[in-house]
Amino acid sequence: MKSTFAQARLFALAIIIALILAASLAPRRPLSTATAQTIEPAGTLTELSIDDGVARCALGAGNPVVAGFGWVNKLTPATYPATLRSITIGFNRANQLIEPDLTFRIVVFVDAENDGPSNGQQPVAAFTGRVRGGDTFMTFNLVSPLKLASGSFVIGAIDLTGVADFPALFDAAGKSNPTGSESYFTLDAGATWRTVREGMAPGICDPGSFLIRATIESDPADAMAIKTTLHDSQAVEPWSVAVNNAATEAIVANFASDNVTIIKTGDESFRNLAVGDGPAGTPDGPFGVAIRPDGARAYVTLFGSNTVPTREMPVDYSAVGPGRVAVLVKQADGSFAQTAQINVNKGPGFPAILADGSKLYVPCGGANTVDVINTATNERLRSIPVGVNPSSCALSIDGGKLYVTNFGESSISIINTRTDQVIKIIGNLSASEIAPQSHPERLPAPWRAALSPLNGNLYVTMRDPNTIVHPPPPVTASDHIIEIDTCRDEFAREIRDDATRGTPAGSPDGGGGPFGIASFASGPALVFTNDGLGIIGAIDSRIDQVISSPHISAAMVPSLVPYAANTRDVACARVGGKATAYVAVGEPDNSVLIVTLPDLTENIATVPVITSVRVGGAMKINGSGMKFVDHVEVIAPGSAACLTFKKEAKFKKDGRQVLQKGKLSDGRSISEALPVGSTSFIRVVNLDKSIRLFLFTRNE
Repeated sequence: MKSTFAQARLFALAIIIALILAASLAPRRPLSTATAQTIEPAGTLTELSIDDGVARCALGAGNPVVAGFGWVNKLTPATYPATLRSITIGFNRANQLIEPDLTFRIVVFVDAENDGPSNGQQPVAAFTGRVRGGDTFMTFNLVSPLKLASGSFVIGAIDLTGVADFPALFDAAGKSNPTGSESYFTLDAGATWRTVREGMAPGICDPGSFLIRATIESDPADAMAIKTTLHDSQAVEPWSVAVNNAATEAIVANFASDNVTIIKTGDESFRNLAVGDGPAGTPDGPFGVAIRPDGARAYVTLFGSNTVPTREMPVDYSAVGPGRVAVLVKQADGSFAQTAQINVNKGPGFPAILADGSKLYVPCGGANTVDVINTATNERLRSIPVGVNPSSCALSIDGGKLYVTNFGESSISIINTRTDQVIKIIGNLSASEIAPQSHPERLPAPWRAALSPLNGNLYVTMRDPNTIVHPPPPVTASDHIIEIDTCRDEFAREIRDDATRGTPAGSPDGGGGPFGIASFASGPALVFTNDGLGIIGAIDSRIDQVISSPHISAAMVPSLVPYAANTRDVACARVGGKATAYVAVGEPDNSVLIVTLPDLTENIATVPVITSVRVGGAMKINGSGMKFVDHVEVIAPGSAACLTFKKEAKFKKDGRQVLQKGKLSDGRSISEALPVGSTSFIRVVNLDKSIRLFLFTRNE
């Protein structure tokens, strides 16, 4: 699609004016230096760049700020096939408008003809990029298989909301690697594109390029992909999934068929086991699964109904049977058998079990309680009152706190697992609430939660009940994922992206949204599902952004287009050294997807990495990326409290060491709080709010 000659002249005139304004406000000194990425590849890595790494101008649409300015580089690999692995984009942080947590649309086009982006061309990948702290260069890793057989990648950012006048960094000196690469800009969100050479006024920022780079990987390249699809013929509506600590077995609860599917991860074989009263008995509704750390027992909550809950229609608990928990015990031959049922309150959901296996916590939506089970005796110890319609439980990094998502009132209850008492309720779960406070049932509601072992924070899927709202006018759905700071126990930020929104218009069920979320035992990746879109996505918890565009899609049903397969719950583990996710896919597919992901290695310079901690009269934390440290936090042994220091932390050795002296916030010295032989968690928090967690055992 090409613009007419008259349109092109008007466009060129507009950008000349914009560039004159930009040049007058451009910084007069280098802002920063871009650095190559250091990803551990399966194939050979190559960085594509057409700049010399030092910004000398800032470009944009000028004042007044309007939405639609975008800037991209055409980057051409020297060999094919080439898989896009990461993107680095320079932002003009000297511009006060570009504040932390502002978002831009990151776009990737495929340019097979090698002539740049066409007017109105749709990107092959697009995701929300968040501005982090004071960083000049933002790195975004990708896990999706964006592979190029010929031509170029066109990569950049578009300001869709009009947040900045001169956001793009421009390198006037420039270089071309390889020959033929080019920079382009748009003033209308991609409806019309021009080269910088064509739009540049004479004498304004000598022709060069934007500071945008890409790292590509030659074959064999690793990417997020479906490895296997398992179909258990006896399973109807696979709903939730859990993997044991040894990553040898995955157990899938099948909500509508009153059975579970037990998968051997090594060879992907499986067997079906009836639970509750079985398929021929009263409706059981196997809902959530928790596996004891040693793998010897599993616990399956029985909801008491086979009617699948939806976000628009609250459960009628008067029509739901008694709540129970089925106890599955591993036999001598390695199989499981149901040996007992434990009575709990109505509507048990997604449970959690302590790391020592001693207590099972069961959220009961029909009674607004969390029931506590003694796993040694299979007895219910107590019922803890929480918020309305609790749906799931998740433990803190040290197991001292239990986070309960209250789906019926958009809150999270926090329980001290040592006392089994509620110690706090987090009520403000959104940065921008789309429904009035007079209608709390219209607020996005927390459904499922997972903890990141990288930073210790909680990530929660928020399902918006506003896809169908009566009476009119309807309210636009606002599904998203939120992050909870588990030291402060408060809302940290929203993660919004196309992948976290709900069902597309025209879907016959009219509902859906973010459903399951899970993390690996180590590493920054979290995997989430969206049952309305039928997709599986990934989040990098170092930068709190979705990094899986285009996303993995479950099978579509041609006769019901645009109906998507319902991707429900997900569990993550390392199987055979490979990051692997097990995804329950409901009707009409009734399957389990086994998805593999590439590892995300340390290639983001401003994110802290901890290699060692030493404690004496002071605490010395060694690693990298700690030049912008804000403070240090300690999760002391035997306490659910997260302690800070009264004195400021200081970085040493150009960000390779943090020195922390003085007393902790509870008045104890470091040595008193962390005696020899103790194990604790240390958190380093940077100014951009990136966090790194370290498990520390003091041996001297």
